[in-house]
Amino acid sequence: MILAAILGATLVILGNIALLLVAVRYVEEQKRAATNVALAYFAPDGDKMSQFALAVDAIAATFGARLVNSLKASFMGMQGVDSRNEKRLQTDMMSDMAGQASPLLGALVTQFPAVARRLAKNPELIGLAQGLLGNMLSKKPGNNGHVPTDQPGDMVNYGKYG
Repeated sequence: MILAAILGATLVILGNIALLLVAVRYVEEQKRAATNVALAYFAPDGDKMSQFALAVDAIAATFGARLVNSLKASFMGMQGVDSRNEKRLQTDMMSDMAGQASPLLGALVTQFPAVARRLAKNPELIGLAQGLLGNMLSKKPGNNGHVPTDQPGDMVNYGKYG
């Protein structure tokens, strides 16, 4: 009976050792499978990029595109602000030049924004506008209201021939 007990205990111990060896082998097999999956994810497949490299490439491309779009929007916004400010400055300078050339022309520019825009684009037309304004204000019966713009006087002539 003691022999049977020793034999039973020995069988239980050997069974536990066998189960332990099977468990160790199973864990090693799972570890190897996980390592192979990880290596397949990170290692390139011939001339193809690895899955990890493809993921990083997609993330970098998306980030780069967003960064470029953001910088482009900022730059275009700054250019738009600069061009608007330049146009406003040109209009203000033209209004001041017209006001210095003739107070009536300055009043005309403030009252008629289309004329102000046209004169801002072509400042050489200030003399012509001044002549036309003079014609409209001083219609004389003998000359059909025509006052030449190239006669000497206090008038500033920025026209073609001036």
